[in-house]
Amino acid sequence: MASTGALAGAKDESAAAWLAPKWFNEWHDGLANKGLNFGATYIADNIANVSGGVKRGAIHFGRLDLSVDADLDKLVGWTGGRFYANAFVIYGQGLSRNYVMNLATISEIEALPDQRLYNAYFEQSFFGDRLNIRAGQQAADVEFFDSQTDDLFINGTFGWPAIKASNLPAGGPAPPIAVPGIRIKAALTENITAFGAVFNGDPSGPGEADPQLRDHHGLAFRVNDPPWVIGQVRFNYDIDIGGRPLAGNFTPGAWKHYGSFDSQRFTAEGLSIADPGGSGVPARLRGNYGIFAVIEQVLYRPPEVKDNSTSASIPGVTAFGRIASLRRGNGRHADFKHRA
Repeated sequence: MASTGALAGAKDESAAAWLAPKWFNEWHDGLANKGLNFGATYIADNIANVSGGVKRGAIHFGRLDLSVDADLDKLVGWTGGRFYANAFVIYGQGLSRNYVMNLATISEIEALPDQRLYNAYFEQSFFGDRLNIRAGQQAADVEFFDSQTDDLFINGTFGWPAIKASNLPAGGPAPPIAVPGIRIKAALTENITAFGAVFNGDPSGPGEADPQLRDHHGLAFRVNDPPWVIGQVRFNYDIDIGGRPLAGNFTPGAWKHYGSFDSQRFTAEGLSIADPGGSGVPARLRGNYGIFAVIEQVLYRPPEVKDNSTSASIPGVTAFGRIASLRRGNGRHADFKHRA
């Protein structure tokens, strides 16, 4: 459950006046009006581990996100076209990796120090944006298994969920690694939207080194691995609470990975992995799959707020929840392994 104040999660439109000189703002806004928008976002964390984990300590780390967003309709007359790219400049040591050693990172920006290309994709809209197709290097965490309310929290578990980060090769297509893929979004009705995507199934390829090192600088561009497919349907609705309609949504979905994986329970002979009489060679399993669901419901909005949506930037109180399950015995919660 989350409560938001008037400025929580909202963009500060007055910040540019003191962050940069007037001539720069005019130059930036002029380019944006012509369809070319440059952006820069800096995030820094100062956090400490005072008990538990593997050792005590405090750290400072941060990430600079540089982006370019091109409206191709304004730039070259390409109706419904868009190009977007961004890159990360990451520095410092992460608390989870160096002090706690937990599965879900304490900060969702934690990553190895690097300069990385993240997104780089083209997007095409049809039928007044009722159908949208995106192709190129991209991540899944922004649209899939996501709620708007969880953007208020910095803990990694509120971003890309641990059940996917810990059970997909290299953690799946989520920060700081994006992969080539195709995403389709279709507005079926005013209140029902379907999402589907296919991604390259291994962002960084096989190997013993950290996946972020194997996809150094985000330039691996792997397209030849067994695919990972994900889909979901979002149902938007209103519920009358206290005499006014309040927004909510329910989003069920499923995913499937088409690679081969080592069984975490049985050997190739069908014996338990723990059986001392067995070979210890795990059986090979074809594919992995899971299901998930997200629910989000506004519980209160101040009387002066007229906007009826689940946006985290609007004052009020919102509850949300996520649940997921995957194929038994084929996940990293049982020390998941992937081989090429």
